[in-house]
Amino acid sequence: MAAMSVTLLLACESDSGSSSSGELPSPELDATPTASDTTGGDSASIDGVSSADVPVDGGRALDATTSQEDVSSEEVIEDAGGGTTPDAAPAMDVVVGEGACTNDSDLAVLADFDVAKEQMAIGMSCYEAAGGPGQTSAEEVKACFIEKLSSDYGFSQQCSVCVTNQLMCLQEHCMEACMSSMMSGVTSPACEACIESNGCKSDFVECSGLNPDIFSP
Repeated sequence: MAAMSVTLLLACESDSGSSSSGELPSPELDATPTASDTTGGDSASIDGVSSADVPVDGGRALDATTSQEDVSSEEVIEDAGGGTTPDAAPAMDVVVGEGACTNDSDLAVLADFDVAKEQMAIGMSCYEAAGGPGQTSAEEVKACFIEKLSSDYGFSQQCSVCVTNQLMCLQEHCMEACMSSMMSGVTSPACEACIESNGCKSDFVECSGLNPDIFSP
């Protein structure tokens, strides 16, 4: 998504140059014992349910008809002090091979690099430096991106070339196929197929050693 924001700028330049939960309330229990309830030395009961029949979970009284199996897994996790989020998406692998960006220095820079924000800032800066709308060639933008990534942010020259080449690949081959992905934020099958078929992902992995999804829509 971040890369497509930048490549949209590249394409524009290219064109100008060319309820509620639904739970029922618990019934109120009659807490007033009758005479028959309190005579004969029998234990006091409430509406026929003795206190021994009411399980207690951590100081919280449960309904007399509730068994331990009825307690939801969410409550079990909470009672165990867990805080886990089983539906959370797994973390993305950053390094997926050997390449120009897998050294400690480039990875440290990448860890603090806001991909969406910084790529857009670099793109705007490069267009301005090249003379504004209608005056920017793809070669000028590419050279400017490489320079900015390396000198302003600290990426190595080789890694900067890898990142810039992927942006250029997306701009050249997949702007039309990936336009809907830019607007929706979800990569469409057509966009994914275009990126794969034109070698944008494989070339980036071979060059950088990084996961191409970091810089892809």
